Amino acid sequence: MKINIFKYIMASMLVGALAVSCTPEMDNYSAPEAGIEGELLVDSAGTLIPFQTAVGQGSVSIRLEEMSWNLDTVQFKNVAPQYLNMHQDGSFINKRLFAGEYKVRPWQGAFYENDQYADSAIVTLKNGKRQKVQFTVTPFVDIYSVQIADTLCSDGNVWAKVKFKINNPPQRAIDIQHAIHERDKSKPDTVQMPIPERLDIWISTTQFCGTEGHPEYGNFVKVTAADQNKEILIKNKGLIKYPDQTLYVRVGIRCSKPGYNKYNFSKIYKVRTTKQTVMK
Repeated sequence: MKINIFKYIMASMLVGALAVSCTPEMDNYSAPEAGIEGELLVDSAGTLIPFQTAVGQGSVSIRLEEMSWNLDTVQFKNVAPQYLNMHQDGSFINKRLFAGEYKVRPWQGAFYENDQYADSAIVTLKNGKRQKVQFTVTPFVDIYSVQIADTLCSDGNVWAKVKFKINNPPQRAIDIQHAIHERDKSKPDTVQMPIPERLDIWISTTQFCGTEGHPEYGNFVKVTAADQNKEILIKNKGLIKYPDQTLYVRVGIRCSKPGYNKYNFSKIYKVRTTKQTVMK
């Protein structure tokens, strides 16, 4: 009996200690009220156009590194970076960041990266305000002359005609790589060119179309550098099942590069599921 009473007393004391330790306290930090928004752009024959990507961080993200912050007068540096999701049109936004100074840069996309300083911007975020920033990138490949009919073809499929070309690296990337080689002769003296591997077509029943497209419809064909500037035909894999509906269609080229097996995308096209068009 004494042992049971002792166990009861100890259990009661433990519960009481946990209750005291878990007593909620008021958070004395203000909620983040600063924001940032921007977009990735491509210089296409002197005209800046949106860099097409997929939603989330699977294709590219925006890396934010807070330069420094203070807590109880102690300075901390090298804060863990944050990564922002992308919209399909190459834009991004975050309305809930803490005020401070940040280094911002596009991160691990299907484009040439010069170096962390040339490709970055230093921005100061202030409470109640949203800072705008833009980046111009050079994609691995340009996808052009895309033809996708706005209705199903006579065979009931979605067909696309596509051309692509591999872009040369920008001069800044060439200079950086040469400087790296001069410091370490074991490193290559030239920028490694991306190697095109496949052309994909994605079809979605929602406006979110990319690598997350409908798994039954997605299809791909293998491509190589020798296929540059040639017209390539590709169609969906599975039977289109939904009559009188709008589908969202996109194509993309995936290149292999160390650490980067990511896509360059076309814009998104709408297709109605009615048989009216013949692709010639």
